Amino acid sequence: MRRNLFYAIFALSIMSGTAVATTPVTPLQVVDRQDDVPQYVRDFLKTSVGKNFTQEQVMAAYRNSSPMLKAESSNIVSEVKIDEDFSKMTAGTEDAPDAVDVSNDIDDYTTLSGWGAFLTYQAGGKAYLGFDEVGGDGPGYLMTPALDLRGNDGVFKVTFRVKNINPNAQDQVLQYFIMNDDPDNKSMLSASSLPMTTDWTDLELYVDGGVQYTSVMFLGWQGKVLVDNVKLEKLVYPLAEPANIKFSATGGGEVTVTWDAVEGASEYYVELLDDDFEGGSDTSQGQVVATATVSETSAKLACHINPSHKYIVRVTAMNGTDKSFPGEGYGNLSVPKVDAPVALDATDVTTSGFTANWETSQYAANYTLSFIRTHTATADGEELTYIDDDFSQIPYTMDSPEGTVQTQDFVTPVSLDDLFKVPGWSTHLGIGFTGGFGITNMYEDYGLPGALFGPVADFSIGDGKAKISGTAMATVDDVQVKVGFGTLGADNKITFNEGAQVFEVSTAGSQFDVEVSGGSKDSRLIFQIIDAAEGGDIVVFTGIKATASLKKDDSYTLPYSTVTLPYDATSYKLDVPFTGNDKFDYYLTGSFGDTVSPQSNTITVNSPEATAISHVTTDNGGNVVYFTLDGVRVDKPVKSGIYIVKAGNKTFKVIK
Repeated sequence: MRRNLFYAIFALSIMSGTAVATTPVTPLQVVDRQDDVPQYVRDFLKTSVGKNFTQEQVMAAYRNSSPMLKAESSNIVSEVKIDEDFSKMTAGTEDAPDAVDVSNDIDDYTTLSGWGAFLTYQAGGKAYLGFDEVGGDGPGYLMTPALDLRGNDGVFKVTFRVKNINPNAQDQVLQYFIMNDDPDNKSMLSASSLPMTTDWTDLELYVDGGVQYTSVMFLGWQGKVLVDNVKLEKLVYPLAEPANIKFSATGGGEVTVTWDAVEGASEYYVELLDDDFEGGSDTSQGQVVATATVSETSAKLACHINPSHKYIVRVTAMNGTDKSFPGEGYGNLSVPKVDAPVALDATDVTTSGFTANWETSQYAANYTLSFIRTHTATADGEELTYIDDDFSQIPYTMDSPEGTVQTQDFVTPVSLDDLFKVPGWSTHLGIGFTGGFGITNMYEDYGLPGALFGPVADFSIGDGKAKISGTAMATVDDVQVKVGFGTLGADNKITFNEGAQVFEVSTAGSQFDVEVSGGSKDSRLIFQIIDAAEGGDIVVFTGIKATASLKKDDSYTLPYSTVTLPYDATSYKLDVPFTGNDKFDYYLTGSFGDTVSPQSNTITVNSPEATAISHVTTDNGGNVVYFTLDGVRVDKPVKSGIYIVKAGNKTFKVIK
């Protein structure tokens, strides 16, 4: 499980081999990062209308908005409520808007009274929304008069033309806000964005849930926007909008949707959209991932669920060409639990690999399949790699809050299987981004030492030695890092075995190359900052390599690889050459977001070459002798072939 301990412990800038850190935040304080709030929301909050709302209310309005849709049907009754062409705004031109702000006298320039405006100017028959480049009061906006749009599901349609003429913000989009402009209780119903270019663009949006004082507000987050031909129509559909829509995950790849019956409907069209608000796209329109047409008031939709995403369900009542406005449900999907999957025997076992198999678990959206290798060195000098990583595969940018890794209990090390090339590594207070992985000791005084941990194993192999090398940099001042074999106690206390070494890390970046000793059973490799600037520091590793030189017959058991597979996977082929008496164990866990199943049973896969010879024994422990097919007696075979084996009074043929 990975969680954000804080949204920004630090901001790193690595340029030309240097790194800079901001001042650490108060320990364990969760910081609401300014950068997590879109610019257009910050600009809206500066406006006279926006000052009535909190940041949380505005963000909730965006989360309450569905992707833009066009809900068409026969026999729709339309009543035009607003039809404004701004023909009274005669001064100025599109290229040179008039310099006089008409916001306070906007009713003199519109057909219908009651418009709201801010930093609004005439532009030759168009409205021009300016931008305060001196006072910082945000961009200009237009807001329609408050209209009573209750009844018949409160559905209305808005069409308008818009053009971006800001040369310094050609990527801006137009924000729209659906407001409840009740003078006694103003609130925000929904908000979203529409595409806008430097050419005139015709836009339309369909909205339901209109109230007694419904207003639509238009705003470009960097201003300098032309608006024209605003038309608002109240719509009455021939069928009522489906209500009481509910949806839930009934499997890792199945969503069940229910709703109330609609009078006159013969069938229903159901859509499931992945809206992915957490993806960070300001203009996300969602992606349809499953559909169904049913005659009942429930439907099952199959797709690969991403538990971290938000989903929208739309249900449209239909009767021939008559349709309703789509009813919607919105939110995350969750499950009560995930049962442990059942691992099955491997198949297709050859000298070059095997296929792992399992039975699925009902609620698993993904499976994590872990392989553990047991290997015995066949010659002196065989090299074992504990880690060799440049962190180029880590998917986060330097300021991505998702890269900060720390468990909620601040005790359990966080698995790095989804960030590191080699499985089995974990961390306390680490952060990953492309090209580097950092640890911090900022909170060591609070019993939270930042550190990097390898897997627990018997490291007495290779005389308990390992060669450690790589590159790293410090972010505040020069740092000392201790590396070696050791243990992590239940109280987060790190204990190094004798033979650990210390190396220096500079702010300009340093290479390190040391040999540690003291490897023992049930120990692990550990990296920890032991001397740093007052208040703590951050060490960013840009490369780590750790190897051991084994002796013949040294044996080890270590994680080999970990893969993540979708909900419908039931097998996985591992391509790996068996060497000597290699064996592999594999097991699985199923997960649905943060809900993780217990571990499955473990399956062992033995080398197809080694098992026939290595498992030959006598009932009473007597001698076992081997002969080639031509009758020559040999020591225990090391080459592949067919042998005659005599074990006690039994003689049989085996394949090596």
